[in-house]
Amino acid sequence: MPGGVVAGHVRVREDQLQTVEPGDRHRIKYVKVDADIRKAALDYESAERQRESERRRKRPQGSRERHRREQAVAKAQAALETAKREHDNIASAIEAERAAVEKRSQAEDARWEKLRHKLDLAIRRARE
Repeated sequence: MPGGVVAGHVRVREDQLQTVEPGDRHRIKYVKVDADIRKAALDYESAERQRESERRRKRPQGSRERHRREQAVAKAQAALETAKREHDNIASAIEAERAAVEKRSQAEDARWEKLRHKLDLAIRRARE
């Protein structure tokens, strides 16, 4: 729209500009304020008020949304901690079972070495 307000500056058409008398040393341009420019400025201010009103309206929604997300995060964190405790319990039970199996394995190895040594000795005596 010609003569609209853009980023805080007034934009006007070339035919809306007036200059000082041609005999003046400097040619100073003046903006001719007319109904279009006033209307554009009012429209801009109205739109700015509407945007600010929208921001204020959305602010509480943002806090509700943030609260909902924080609750979801807390719930997920609690579920993670519960699952970690359960995992630790299962892992410690498995580790205890593994230690028991390892102990049984060592006992079996010791029994076998003792028996093998006894049988090797019996074979040697039988050969003599």
